[in-house]
Amino acid sequence: MVGGKPYKTVVSIVVVLLITVFCLTPLSAGGAGYGHTSTELPINDDNEDSNAASAQINIISNQYPSYFGAKSGTVTIETTTSGAYYVQWFTNGTALLASSDGYMYYWDGSSWNYLGISWKANSMINETYNLYPWYFGTKIGDVTTATTASGTYYVQWFTNGTAILAWTDGYIYFWNGTSWNCMWIIWNSNMTVSNTTASNTSLPWVAWMSSLPLKGYGILRGNVYVVDNAACEKIVSVFGTCFGNNAAAPYIIPQVPIADTYMDPYYTNNFYSTSPSGVQSNMFYRLSDNDALVTILKLPPRAAYLGYQGYLFSRNATIYTNDNITPGAYTPDPSRAEIFGSFGNDINNVVIRNQAGVQWDGSSVVYITTSNKTLRDTLVADAKASGLNANLIFTEPIGTNIITGHGASADDFGTLIRYALPDNETLSNLWKQAVQTNILVYRVSNISVPVSRYATPVYTLKESNSESMYQSSLSELSTILARWLEVTKKRPTITENMITSDNVTSTGELIGLAGANCIAKGTSCLGDDQDTDAYRLGVIGKLQGTDLAIVTGVNHALTGAASYVSLAIYNMDTFDGVASASQTNPQAVGFNSGMLTGSAEAVLRQLNLYNSASDTLKAQLPMLYVTLISRQCEYAADYCVALTDTTDLPLSSRISVTQRAYVKPGTTSGANPDTLLTPQVIITP
Repeated sequence: MVGGKPYKTVVSIVVVLLITVFCLTPLSAGGAGYGHTSTELPINDDNEDSNAASAQINIISNQYPSYFGAKSGTVTIETTTSGAYYVQWFTNGTALLASSDGYMYYWDGSSWNYLGISWKANSMINETYNLYPWYFGTKIGDVTTATTASGTYYVQWFTNGTAILAWTDGYIYFWNGTSWNCMWIIWNSNMTVSNTTASNTSLPWVAWMSSLPLKGYGILRGNVYVVDNAACEKIVSVFGTCFGNNAAAPYIIPQVPIADTYMDPYYTNNFYSTSPSGVQSNMFYRLSDNDALVTILKLPPRAAYLGYQGYLFSRNATIYTNDNITPGAYTPDPSRAEIFGSFGNDINNVVIRNQAGVQWDGSSVVYITTSNKTLRDTLVADAKASGLNANLIFTEPIGTNIITGHGASADDFGTLIRYALPDNETLSNLWKQAVQTNILVYRVSNISVPVSRYATPVYTLKESNSESMYQSSLSELSTILARWLEVTKKRPTITENMITSDNVTSTGELIGLAGANCIAKGTSCLGDDQDTDAYRLGVIGKLQGTDLAIVTGVNHALTGAASYVSLAIYNMDTFDGVASASQTNPQAVGFNSGMLTGSAEAVLRQLNLYNSASDTLKAQLPMLYVTLISRQCEYAADYCVALTDTTDLPLSSRISVTQRAYVKPGTTSGANPDTLLTPQVIITP
């Protein structure tokens, strides 16, 4: 059942598709024997179960040794009324359990957590059968087992000639009478092609995508690209910058199948990849009015923020020069203006929660990016007719201010997925390690669908959140710390306000780095994100030895202006994020994490400056923050960001710092930047 309706429509279409391009074809020929010896598998054989359970426990504990640690004894077998289960305890209090229901669980010290992995092949075969009994019909005997050079596999045959197979690569397949077809269901985590499958909650959506070619659509599957330090080096080698990536929120970038679109050789060549289906893809892409980018995303473990944002990356510069506008920046292609401006509003976790009622529960959501409203409506209607929940589909419209098409004269695009400040790093890392299965990217095309362009999107009005009552205290705090720094370092200090990227007019119109503005004026928006109040930037300069910079500001996470606040530190020579400090709003995101809350009072006390503060400042210190930045943190180390990496940040590098305040609680975007106090940076030049 999917979305409260029988899922027969999708599966009946999938079974006739040759979808094995996404998985390894297990056997070259059908038939009851396949040319291999087959014997009955005793499903309740304790020795067989014990071996399988122990093997799966060892696989998982070996994959994550830093989490589970050293074993405490051996696997033990316990029996309940529901059957036998197998458990391995570890000295740090964690445990792995192979349950009698055929699934793996882990103990985190307080509760058992489902891992989504089956240790019994026949358990997963039976679950698959129970999902689609109308298709498979009556079983022929029990699950049987056979062995090939690649290992042991398990198969259940049915009287209508179909079959379900748990193959040696760890996946479930079905036989439709002529070929084996991968179902993207994992029955064993010891896989050889983990990048070709989909997460279980994505399966109905993948099946729906696989049905679209029978309805006149073209479907190509792409890839994803994770921007880590190595990726930033590659980006810098091409563009000379990493575009101010937020070190607190690593980016995941959909790589879209290029199909017959033009790819600019000046800057796209370093970013090709081959998708699991063998299709060339790239993080730069073009869409015509007959195309949509469809991304299926399994929601990750709880975090402070998840965002999905499409951008116009570059445009033919003559669009501006013909109107006597000089572009603010150029790409490596001298004929292309760099815009990097957002299409419109970000689709963030609050938007998802408000529409779908889900947020961090492992459900799968679908993003459709297209310029054609008719194409979007047709896709959504088809998904609903297939029994899927349309509330899980989110639309990112491309407006008429964008030049669509496949040719060189069209705008090219990029999309960023931001996932910031997870509550549980271990679970988050597991999700990110499986990002190729948790995020699936497709180019969907249909030339027969009429074109109805979206109007240019209007950004959500940013609501005010006055912090003026803290202005005097913030100034006093900065003055106290500047005097201390001057005396300690025996050098004069400078205190400067960060510059702010955006402002809001009296009518609510955004001025500054907002995508629509940059697209109209030919300036670079630096990958703007209106889920923040603004980008606020302070210049520190070079730091060497015990040199110290101090940032003071209002903790917007406590004033109700933000769900979380991020300070990101950059190598200004490459605009590459190298370090960060953050703070969540527990009432907004459900957990407390970060180093800003309580920092102002703690730093003053540790520097013996608390008694220098006025009574007013002392009363308001909980609403302020102090962050120290140094190569060597010799003062207030708990509130100091140590820049010890001289590879990403050589001693000769100039340093800057930015502040972003994400998503005002009760809204779906950042707060009005004009009503938030700007942080201050104290340095010794």
